[in-house]
Amino acid sequence: MNVSVIGLGYVGCVSVGCLANSGHTVIGVDVDQNKVDLINSAKPTIVEKNIDVLIRENQNSISATASVFESVLISEVSIICVGTPNKDDGLLNMNYVRSVAKDIGLALKEKDRFHVVLIRSTVSPGTNDEVCRIIEKYSLRRRSVDFDVISNPEFLREGTAVEDYYDPGVTVLGSDQIESKALRIVKDLYSDISGEFIKTSVASAEVIKYVNNSWHAVKIAFANEVGNICKKFDIDSHEVMSIFCKDAKLNLSPYYLKPGFAYGGSCLSKDIRGFVSLANSADLRVPLLNSVESSNKQQIELAYNHIRQYKKKKLALLGVSFKSGTDDVRFSPNLSLARLLDKSGFDVIIHDPEVYFSINSGTNKDFILSELGDLKNKISDDLESVIIKSELIILGNNEVYYDDLNSFLREDHVFYELSKYNQTVDCTREGICWK
Repeated sequence: MNVSVIGLGYVGCVSVGCLANSGHTVIGVDVDQNKVDLINSAKPTIVEKNIDVLIRENQNSISATASVFESVLISEVSIICVGTPNKDDGLLNMNYVRSVAKDIGLALKEKDRFHVVLIRSTVSPGTNDEVCRIIEKYSLRRRSVDFDVISNPEFLREGTAVEDYYDPGVTVLGSDQIESKALRIVKDLYSDISGEFIKTSVASAEVIKYVNNSWHAVKIAFANEVGNICKKFDIDSHEVMSIFCKDAKLNLSPYYLKPGFAYGGSCLSKDIRGFVSLANSADLRVPLLNSVESSNKQQIELAYNHIRQYKKKKLALLGVSFKSGTDDVRFSPNLSLARLLDKSGFDVIIHDPEVYFSINSGTNKDFILSELGDLKNKISDDLESVIIKSELIILGNNEVYYDDLNSFLREDHVFYELSKYNQTVDCTREGICWK
């Protein structure tokens, strides 16, 4: 396949060498003539393990130019790898991407063959659509008919980029079509790449690089703060984190990584506060750990403000314990939300069979009643009655006995999810941090 790689920086240079090594004919493009000359001399534009070997050994399949126009005319696929540096406000600068899109459009105006554009650069959400509009404007061609744009974020690590190119964790292809000619071409382009191919929406593909790298940054900052605390107390931080990493059930796993409501219960609330206080007692600043509790409280406030906007007075909270399968209301974010709403004049009714049972059976009765306060007379185990009396339903805990809520819901109800509900409802619906 004939491929143009636009931008000969880190990602572009690695792409040129790897694509050529996979049997494709590659033309690199850059406004920097020095980079163009290096590639044409069979030399890489970066220092990276094995990329010099790949470019040298595949030099007969590699060329370079400063002209995007020229490269698009002789290729079937164009890969955008230009830089997107931060602007003064922190947002990414899309000017280079826009400029390339214009040049691609001008070239496609002179072509009759279908052309695929891959966006490998890290970009802001909405960039794919903007690139399409620019190409359509300058080419007078139609998306999905004469060309298509696929969002294909890269996950290359410096030092292991060649290895990561051929063996990525996943290959993400963002397109709002279920299947298309462009997707088939891209899969052929990457036919020798291992790992899972994930076809997703353009919007998800555009944001995933932000999410990945933010998570990596959080992990580094977390490990460093743990290390700083351990050092203060003469504890081997590497041993501690080695033990931490052994737990693949909770610590290094998808567990707890689903967007939703605030955490609660005695363990997380008590221990994060205790760990931060331990650091403070040793005169250590732990900004990341110190921000966790305020971030958690913000999620409660966010739900409160969302619910207020609907201007519904009669509310049902389904589940007041801190999580499903328990009657534990210690540090329950669901209870905190109910208190906020109750104090603001909303009529809150609670459905929670576990907590209701404990109150009436005597188990933890005194403690639960003291925690519920004025809400102790607002709790029921009659789901149908609770929903009928309410205008807005808040799903706090996703228990199995809530699987058939739609049989009780009315069209005029508002259904607000703190816990993601996987069933259908025939009324207005909103999730706390999902659509």
